[in-house]
Amino acid sequence: MKSSMEHIKPYLKEGIPDFNIPPCEPLHIDRLDFNQTTGSSSITSSFTDIKIYNGVNFVLKNIKFDVNKNELKLKINNPRLEMVSKYSLNGNILMLPITGNGSSSANLTDIDFFLKVQLQRYHEPKTGQEHFRVNDLYVDYNIHNVKLHLDNLFDGDKTLAEVMNLFLNDNWKLIAVKFKPALEETVSGIPELDLPPIEPLTIPELGMENGQGAVRVSALFSNITVLGAGNYNMTKVRVDLNTLRIDLHLTIPKVELQGRYEVAGNVLLFPIKSHGDFWALFGDVAAIARAQGAIEIRDGIRYMGLTRLLIDFSLGRARFRIIDELNGDNVIGQAMNQFLNQNAKEIIEEMRPAASSSIAKHFLSFLNTAFRKIPLKVWLRDV
Repeated sequence: MKSSMEHIKPYLKEGIPDFNIPPCEPLHIDRLDFNQTTGSSSITSSFTDIKIYNGVNFVLKNIKFDVNKNELKLKINNPRLEMVSKYSLNGNILMLPITGNGSSSANLTDIDFFLKVQLQRYHEPKTGQEHFRVNDLYVDYNIHNVKLHLDNLFDGDKTLAEVMNLFLNDNWKLIAVKFKPALEETVSGIPELDLPPIEPLTIPELGMENGQGAVRVSALFSNITVLGAGNYNMTKVRVDLNTLRIDLHLTIPKVELQGRYEVAGNVLLFPIKSHGDFWALFGDVAAIARAQGAIEIRDGIRYMGLTRLLIDFSLGRARFRIIDELNGDNVIGQAMNQFLNQNAKEIIEEMRPAASSSIAKHFLSFLNTAFRKIPLKVWLRDV
């Protein structure tokens, strides 16, 4: 794991914009706001156009991983960080009034960062191995020395500004203790990292059509929210790095879906036409995904895309509820819900091929959008 972090450093420096990883040298943050409203320090402040230098020159001191909890703990030391920004603040620091609006600079030395990262497991087709994505992040830190300067304090009053800058540098440890909780909370959620929510999973649209068997319908599901998909367990993984073929088996205890639906056709010889809101609960889900990758070379750089993704699944149990907006009759809606739940097994079995194809198409497009923009060497050295 230490080797992997060392390997990724050069790419952190320049960033990978297409994968929402910003350049880290310097690291640019549009805006940070944090407020302290209790105790002897009460202040409202904002920092904009923040640039942090030397962020990639960190040293990984310690790393621990809890396999059962999917929890990663890291201790990182950075010898020196330099930060410049625009600032605006108003309030009191250690009972002294302070106000200002201008430029700021800070030099921080010998900083220890303690990170607790809650991870989510997922399979990476590029490497054929199980990888992790960040689900939650907690940051703590200790700074051994700080030198800072705020321009234009007290509307440009040089005497007051000099005294305040001297006071801030002489008492930075006390000030840091006061503002540490607010700053930790702010840093843990930096929006520029653009980490998408893992739970729930959102799917804009899924369309499926089945033209044979006892269930012959065209269905369109939209604005889908999926809860529980992140609680999967990878039961088996088979990888051929020579052919870039990946097979993976996983189980999910429970998946809950809600969204909008439109459906028309015949179910067990009964005509059906309806649209409205839907809710579904699937239990004991078992799924198999088979992916085929291919290396692509663009401008002399190797990338990997997925040329094919096949998905199959089985469900241990299922429950449905729909709110039919077309027929406008509660009796009809109740009858449809009863019919769906009494015949859930047969309906799912008939629709399984169409649903599998639609799900695979969605995730194939999603994965390729990312993979075809990330150089292969970022993910795998030896292929």
